[in-house]
Amino acid sequence: MIDFMRNFESLGNNSEFGFVLQNAGVTQSSLFKWTLIDDFTHLIAAIDAEFEGLYESANLVPRFATMVRDIKFGLCFHTEAKIGVDNGRYVFIDNIDDRMEVIERERQKFRYLANNFLQTLRVEKKIYVLRSGIEIPAVVAEMILRSLRRVGHCSLIVMKQADDEHPAGTVRILSDGVYEGSVAYISKDPGLQDIQHVGWLETCQKAWEMHTALYGLATEQS
Repeated sequence: MIDFMRNFESLGNNSEFGFVLQNAGVTQSSLFKWTLIDDFTHLIAAIDAEFEGLYESANLVPRFATMVRDIKFGLCFHTEAKIGVDNGRYVFIDNIDDRMEVIERERQKFRYLANNFLQTLRVEKKIYVLRSGIEIPAVVAEMILRSLRRVGHCSLIVMKQADDEHPAGTVRILSDGVYEGSVAYISKDPGLQDIQHVGWLETCQKAWEMHTALYGLATEQS
């Protein structure tokens, strides 16, 4: 395991950073490790509600062939419920009893992960990672951090594609507790087969070193 990576946790918006963590040996499950988030303002609402009512069957609609969207919070989760396509739309195709059995099992799992997310937030000072292929306004990142800090002390890093002004490996401070990191390549492959793990690790290590220098924490050694 690359030890310093234990100090990071994914907040979405897809599974790319989850695979980076897995590749680094951080294998424990977490709520947002494999979650799809289309709009980060939905994340704020979910955290502020402490996920009350998450993954209720009445709020779940098919999103892709293997994912459902919780319309209460706008979060998408992988599911074992059977989904097909009808007239160009994703629909459930299993019988209601089988589906409810699957959904209830998954509801318990996601509720457990949500409670664990909140407990971790209360007791561990992690850096939460927002990954996005589009620009995330600093004000949105600051709003997310405020929601997180209502539960526990933590920091946040927005990971973006490197550019001429911010080359790969650049980490800068946007505001108190909010960083921006640049990685050489943000995957555009729907199957995430082209993740640049080394680049992600280099940027995370620089962020962790900057963070520990600011807050006086002992740096983990890889």
